[in-house]
Amino acid sequence: MKLVAAIGMGILLVAGAVLAQPEVVWELPKLTEAPTLDGTRGEEEWANAITEECSPSKVMEDGENYGWVDEEAQNSERGINQLLGNLGDEEDADEAATDDDLLTNLWVAWDEDALYYIHEVRDNYHDTTQDAGGNPVAWWERDSVSLYIDLTNSNTGGGGELYEAMNILNLLAEPQPSSSVTVSYTYIDAGARVDTQDPDVVGDVEFAYRDAGEEFGGSEDWVIEAMVPWDVFMQFNLPAAPTAGSVMGAQWIYPDPDVAPGWNGQLQCWGSADYPATYDDLVFSDLAAGPGSGTATAVESDSWGRIKSTFTE
Repeated sequence: MKLVAAIGMGILLVAGAVLAQPEVVWELPKLTEAPTLDGTRGEEEWANAITEECSPSKVMEDGENYGWVDEEAQNSERGINQLLGNLGDEEDADEAATDDDLLTNLWVAWDEDALYYIHEVRDNYHDTTQDAGGNPVAWWERDSVSLYIDLTNSNTGGGGELYEAMNILNLLAEPQPSSSVTVSYTYIDAGARVDTQDPDVVGDVEFAYRDAGEEFGGSEDWVIEAMVPWDVFMQFNLPAAPTAGSVMGAQWIYPDPDVAPGWNGQLQCWGSADYPATYDDLVFSDLAAGPGSGTATAVESDSWGRIKSTFTE
């Protein structure tokens, strides 16, 4: 028996039979034209791209839809609210760990040259490298976007053990030219985790940061719009640039230190970073996105702008 529910454009397939490891598969559309990296999302530029919300309320929704690892800790089978409570006078205690603390809408697409994504982030307190103490290359202590990507869709590793397929690309929420640590790449070498900002490794990654003020409902909102050439990933365990039909696993983490030094919380969506088998799958498609692919409607441009089909057997 199959239950199908549809909203908007695109496809999200969910095999709900095994809640402990939800299989969430996105059809990743192909851009007709690369977006201009300016930190402003043009509706035509990103028309028909994958889009979804990541927020504390989305974690709760995913828990209801896919099951819980630990409901009290807000650890669902598809995301985790690890935002911490108020630890400083600057943050409103009523906002901490809620959608008013951190909420993002994301869009993702591809072409033969690169992976593209944009994140519009509601934030109540914006932390940058210049604001924070501690280790300047510790991206997990800064407002930022981290893409965890299983380039070969290995679905292996985790559980406290480093997995050979680990690839993390982090972009700090500040202008790319502002320092030499705004782009970081994490990979595995000889069984050990390596974090690098070496321009020979990350120099081809491009992103635009924009201070968005109160545009998304927060007090210190921001945007990151990025292009990651496949050549960057091919330095590691991606054997070749993807083509239609290729599959990769992907997961997002949004560190959110909120005043306190060191690591002070984060949101996880599309799986658990420690377990590649839980990552959402991206199936590369010839489905068109971007200019000329069709004008997005008001519904299609919101955080639920793709068809979501849920299959149970």
